[in-house]
Amino acid sequence: MVQSLFSFRNRATLSELLKLAWPVVLARLGIMTMGLTDAIVVGHYASRELAYHSLAWAPSSVVLTTAVGLMMGVQVMTARLLGEGRGDEVGAVLRRGMVYALQIGVVSMIALMALGPFGLVHMGLQDGLGEGASPVLMIFALSMPAYLISVAAQFFLEGLHRPKAGMVAMWVANAVNLALNLLLVPDLLGLGLHGAQASAWATFGAGVALAIFLVIFILRLPEARAWGVFNKPRRDRAVEREQVKVGVGAGSSNFIEVGASRP
Repeated sequence: MVQSLFSFRNRATLSELLKLAWPVVLARLGIMTMGLTDAIVVGHYASRELAYHSLAWAPSSVVLTTAVGLMMGVQVMTARLLGEGRGDEVGAVLRRGMVYALQIGVVSMIALMALGPFGLVHMGLQDGLGEGASPVLMIFALSMPAYLISVAAQFFLEGLHRPKAGMVAMWVANAVNLALNLLLVPDLLGLGLHGAQASAWATFGAGVALAIFLVIFILRLPEARAWGVFNKPRRDRAVEREQVKVGVGAGSSNFIEVGASRP
């Protein structure tokens, strides 16, 4: 058994897995680093602004993590169709994923805007905290559609065994986020915007930049036409159902996991 574990075939498989895994790990670390950057810059500026930021991020993160799980079908179905030799159909998976991203993003945005501020103001916080966090929450809500589009694009690239592009894009977005935070949080440009709200706009800007970069990168790939990225998807109910089914399962799991971790 030990001999088979270290056989040439298993070593080659492990090597391929590691080659695919480390860019994905670094990309996920980039997501957490972005949030950490916001907290450090805002906390250095004013502790009360950090409280606004943290309170606004709490419900936003639950909705966002759930929405990201709902997009997981893009990655799974892209990899499956590619493995089955149906590479000309993976473009349809991406196009459906983009539509899902917009739909889920808009619904998430509206839900957060409609319910978030009311919940913050009426959850028994110290006077002024809920009111201060509400505008920050509204800006986080505006970020949902663009960020989910970037997630769909990133999952598509990972399903194609090309995770490095998503990793690079995520860390470029981190650099954009840091630069915007350092400019906007202390209001160095004199825009009349500062603190947690400014940091939320920095996150919005980084998310839009990330989405634009990844979409343009995919459209400019030499294989894009062969994958059917520019073609209207042929109706395939089996693939559509499976893509949604995978997403619902992952989204439900993420919601339970993140929701349970909240105090």
